[in-house]
Amino acid sequence: IVIWLVDVLIIYLLFLASNLHLPVSAAFVLMIILIIGIAIPTAPGFIGNWHYSCILGLGLFGIAKTDALTFAIIYHALSTGIVVLLGLIFLPFNSFSVADLRRQTRT
Repeated sequence: IVIWLVDVLIIYLLFLASNLHLPVSAAFVLMIILIIGIAIPTAPGFIGNWHYSCILGLGLFGIAKTDALTFAIIYHALSTGIVVLLGLIFLPFNSFSVADLRRQTRT
């Protein structure tokens, strides 16, 4: 529940940064639609489903498709970028090697 509430807060803050005057309830609705949308089989990285779901969700609140697509691209880039950045930061602290992967696949 805490993770979802943080996600709603992030969506709402991105609404404010994008100059979209939407209520907090719109962030909840958008999050739910995105969760359902990315549950559908998709391309790697949820490309396509994420954006379509975001356009659909924001369209319920009267946001134009072009503005919704812009929001979707920025939100998706931030979401993916943060995960990649954190992965790169913590990579040196992992004992991870290609040799370990090969050993695991042989057993």
